[in-house]
Amino acid sequence: MIATPHLRLVCSLAVALVCNAVGVATEATPSIPEDIKQLEDAILANRRSINSGHFRVKRVYDSPGEKEHQEWEITTWIDGLRVREELKREDADVTQCYGDKYFYRNTFWKLPKPRNSVLTVMDLKLVDRKNQYYFHEPLMLMLHPLWYRAAVNYHMETVVGSPGRTQLRTDTTTWDGRDARKVSFAIGENSLAYWVVPSQGHSIVRMEQRWQDREKKEGMQLNCVQCSVQHTRDGIWFPTKVRYQEFLNGGLLTQEDLDIEVLSVNQPIALAMFEPETMGIPADTLVQRMPRDPGGELKWDGQRIVRMTEEDLLKRMARRPDGSGTFRRVLLLSLSLVFAGIGGAVMWWRYMRKPSDAR
Repeated sequence: MIATPHLRLVCSLAVALVCNAVGVATEATPSIPEDIKQLEDAILANRRSINSGHFRVKRVYDSPGEKEHQEWEITTWIDGLRVREELKREDADVTQCYGDKYFYRNTFWKLPKPRNSVLTVMDLKLVDRKNQYYFHEPLMLMLHPLWYRAAVNYHMETVVGSPGRTQLRTDTTTWDGRDARKVSFAIGENSLAYWVVPSQGHSIVRMEQRWQDREKKEGMQLNCVQCSVQHTRDGIWFPTKVRYQEFLNGGLLTQEDLDIEVLSVNQPIALAMFEPETMGIPADTLVQRMPRDPGGELKWDGQRIVRMTEEDLLKRMARRPDGSGTFRRVLLLSLSLVFAGIGGAVMWWRYMRKPSDAR
């Protein structure tokens, strides 16, 4: 996959930072120059002032090498660690929520024909695809959600204020006609830089990573993300457009463009937005519970999750189209094996009851 080298880089950066933090590195951690420390304290303070947000994003993703093109629309609510995403794709509409205790996902498939899938309900600790919002502080950098490479591949505090950096320097520059500062540094053999505009809420407007993949000898790689910001009606500077690009030896590998409508920042969001009752789930939708409910099969009745009755189960089996049949064939095979086992047990019991000289 194209993203693999970058993910490898992220892992290597994380290891380098951890090793430095616990004293594994043999060299002493260089101190951060005072002017850079003050600048980075302001950057983090401004981003930490954002604790909730509601956004609508149009996402266009292209990978020329793999001839892949995607156009999605994603509406996101974030309140601390609570997250809700409504994703509209060509083939499906997906709603997923990370609540206080559970993760919910419901998918309405539009292709090849309209149908609702099951409602997935999982304990947060069991979610295989971890809530990356927990680890990447979604409101800290350019943008946030799970789907975006611009968020998954960049985390504010691995580059801003990190103690694991060397060759730190800052330069005065401009960005879109405004005074800006460029901060450059290295982590291991990787070169990084970011541009910040103090007059726009100390927003980071561009970030670059350069490195050479010596293991695969693929050459010089460059990943960059940059954005345009606006002063929202809530008094917060926030991105309105983001472009993320990956290059190999100067050739474009992937590009992602985000067009962002900021609906609100730091405004109250009802707790119900992170629960299934606001997800528009059709009544009688099957519920997949993890861990499995010991009381039996579950369904969504339009208002809450309830246990399915025997009548519900029979109706669901009867609604399955003839010939669709994986479920039906498995059921019939299972019943056949059960009855065959019972028959065999009865025959063995009768055989063993016969006198030994009659066997």
